[in-house]
Amino acid sequence: MKFLVVDDEAMIAETLCDFLEDEGIVTESATSGKQALSAFTLRPDFDALITDIDMPDMSGLVLARRCRQIRPGLPVVVITGYAAKAFLMPDEPTIVMEKPFHPRELAEAAARLVQNPSRPR
Repeated sequence: MKFLVVDDEAMIAETLCDFLEDEGIVTESATSGKQALSAFTLRPDFDALITDIDMPDMSGLVLARRCRQIRPGLPVVVITGYAAKAFLMPDEPTIVMEKPFHPRELAEAAARLVQNPSRPR
């Protein structure tokens, strides 16, 4: 599996990537929505997008919608401290994970979503 991990806090993105890679998942990180969209546009072969919602240049919800314009049905895991905002994104398949969470929970949720996108949780 290959995930695109996006968080405007570089340390969080790196930490999540390190943990996911320890779980055998290939990752690429981005620290802005624009950077992530550029990476996804060039290589839309990611199995899932993991993104924070609140980022200064582009929200994770806008990023997810734009990525899904390129690849409909892209599995998305939204990570946020404000779970209510994530419900503005009705597109499936989506999982919302409220911070704080254990990185293993993220890896398991994302893997489930990729393996069975019609039943996110």
